[in-house]
Amino acid sequence: MSLTDKAYEAYWSASGLVRPFTLARYLRQKKAADQEWQSSHPQPLDDLGTVEKLSVLPLVEFYAAPNSGAARDGDGAAPRFRTESGVSYLVRADGKNILFDVGYNQLREHPSPLLHNMAALGVSPDDLDAVVISHIHLDHVGGPHCQAQRTFALSAEDVDLRGIPAYTPAPMTHATAKVETVTQGRRLSEGIASTGPLTRAIWLMGPATEQSLLVNV
Repeated sequence: MSLTDKAYEAYWSASGLVRPFTLARYLRQKKAADQEWQSSHPQPLDDLGTVEKLSVLPLVEFYAAPNSGAARDGDGAAPRFRTESGVSYLVRADGKNILFDVGYNQLREHPSPLLHNMAALGVSPDDLDAVVISHIHLDHVGGPHCQAQRTFALSAEDVDLRGIPAYTPAPMTHATAKVETVTQGRRLSEGIASTGPLTRAIWLMGPATEQSLLVNV
């Protein structure tokens, strides 16, 4: 057993002793999620198609490359890239630009870290062809207010998404995007698909319904 495995095992053992009722609830939720998966019957996507080129550009992460001039909020110098405990990626597949999650924007700023980094990288919201939300947690949808309202936001002020499709794993709303709830594995466009909603239990956070984005290169 590795040191990491031992630390992980010790953490769970301690958690079980300190939070026995929380652990029991988590184990029930995990069992329910496992049973849901075992009873599911996903169908193959025979008409998925392919793309010739794929790139994934990180737009928001906790760290940035050391030579990028990046700094977290409060580090002093104005950074080229801003980092936070949220995630967002630009998936480029042939001619499609897909925004996968929208970060955290913990301070509810405008421009948000996401918009700041997009501008630094020469990416505009007008370039987007679709948005995909992996799951409705604050670090993926733009903050706790978005999570509570079951929406997503690229920044503290409205960003017009001009009716582009936004694929979500559970019902959500947005003022300008055309939100579509993905209920099963489905093709989104040539060579691009969603796994459909998958449920998993997360310690201290309860069940989460999420989807993954698939690109067939």
